[in-house]
Amino acid sequence: QDRNSTPYGQIVEDNVLHELVTELENSSEYRQRRQAIRAFNRYSPVLKKGLALTPVKFGISFNVVHFNQAGALVHVYTDGSILVNHGGTEMGQGLHTKVAQVVAQTLGVSLSRVRATATVTDKVANTSATAASTGADLNGKAAADAAGQIRARLAEFAARSYGGEAADVTFDNDTVSVNGHSIDFTELVQQAYYARVQLWSDGFYATPKLHWDK
Repeated sequence: QDRNSTPYGQIVEDNVLHELVTELENSSEYRQRRQAIRAFNRYSPVLKKGLALTPVKFGISFNVVHFNQAGALVHVYTDGSILVNHGGTEMGQGLHTKVAQVVAQTLGVSLSRVRATATVTDKVANTSATAASTGADLNGKAAADAAGQIRARLAEFAARSYGGEAADVTFDNDTVSVNGHSIDFTELVQQAYYARVQLWSDGFYATPKLHWDK
């Protein structure tokens, strides 16, 4: 806990940096690649390679407080496909992919089901600039809010239809598990549609605790 304080006294909550770095090391095969580079450098007198993993922590947000907000719109279609539109601008940094991954994880489906469409203010209005390293944070949380509302409705419907409690319904690997039953996500969506369950939602996020210096 003592290490969760910044040099200027801010307490870092939800510090999972050590877990994240370990996961990155494993998924990127960092250690194996370092060994391969050392072997290459040993027999290459001129050309050398290098690889390093350096965690960096820095504050992200807009100094203008009201910019720290975002909206998103998520639709689930009866064929099980999902569309997300959000207020961030994709400019090659992979923002659409990140937001789509958030939606996929929230609904427990494969990423291939989710499509992010171009940002346009007739879908999500009053968007903030995509800057200050906030694009994925703000819009991802807004998309998670929207997808989470849809998930909650589907969970309630599944519990009504198959018994059990909505809180016990799980969404994972394109499958919904409820009270001992396993249902394909698309099948549950179709059943929910016939039961007139709302399959779209808007989401919103405003960064909390911006004023840490009190």
